Amino acid sequence: MRTLNKVILIHCANIPYAEIELDSNCHFGGTQGVGKSTILRTLLFFYNADTKKLGIKREQTRFVDWYLKNDNSYIIYEVATERG
Repeated sequence: MRTLNKVILIHCANIPYAEIELDSNCHFGGTQGVGKSTILRTLLFFYNADTKKLGIKREQTRFVDWYLKNDNSYIIYEVATERG
């Protein structure tokens, strides 16, 4: 079985750098504009790999144009496999 353990965002949307550990249940809280939806959409993207099913309205900026807008923008997923 594979398990998503961590998401690392580098220059993703308006987040310069963040590491989110997912080794247990987690709760996202905070004021407007701190990155809650950004993190949730990167998780949804990991699980369905379809940018059209992320809750982004058509009139809004496309996923790739907002979340990966720079040449140095990355979303890194750390996955544990059966072998580690």
